[in-house]
Amino acid sequence: MFKDLPLGKPEAQAAFYEGYNGGEDQFGRKVTNPAGIDLTPYVASQLGLGYRTPREDPPPSGGGMKAALEHLFLFWYT
Repeated sequence: MFKDLPLGKPEAQAAFYEGYNGGEDQFGRKVTNPAGIDLTPYVASQLGLGYRTPREDPPPSGGGMKAALEHLFLFWYT
């Protein structure tokens, strides 16, 4: 996904600052925060993350770093 971006440049950052993808994320939502994180499948697996689909529920309270990262819509495929 977004293979035309430089390696390691988050799509959210490019969308927010440069209008990449019309200023929208991969789901067509306007990017209002340039923060992003790119993880390789290996790193995601080491953090205990699996494939996640977008969620509209509020961020988890408690649950630590894993729960917070999962809520950031991290994706990887096994």
